[in-house]
Amino acid sequence: MLTDAGLDTAFVDDIKLHVWRKMILKCSLSAICAVTDRGIKEVFDFPPTRDILDACFRESVAVAKASGCDLGDDAIEKAMAYMATMGSHKDSMCQDIANKTPTEIDFLGGKVVEYGRAFGVPTPFFVALTNLVKSIEDRYL
Repeated sequence: MLTDAGLDTAFVDDIKLHVWRKMILKCSLSAICAVTDRGIKEVFDFPPTRDILDACFRESVAVAKASGCDLGDDAIEKAMAYMATMGSHKDSMCQDIANKTPTEIDFLGGKVVEYGRAFGVPTPFFVALTNLVKSIEDRYL
């Protein structure tokens, strides 16, 4: 139906692989952008936030693998290569905080934390970022 409507679509056998690939990017970026009020390109280009981004990528790849989804040995390199092509816009979670509306932290970084705990994979960067976003939200919700 989507293809018939003119959208470029593809059928995939294992949707979990694609969901995890997207999740690694979105979950890692959203909280970093929200806490620092930086755009995506700024997070990638600034060494301190890039280090945090790299750590989040590593945590989420480990959680994905523990859940049975092996993204491959080059998953982090692919994610970083994709990041190098991204623009300077701010993530939607930045907008949520600026507009004092609820964020999706429980469904993004919070899910990585939840899955990490379920599979026995430490996620200290995601725990910190998730709790920082919740702390910011607490001031206005």
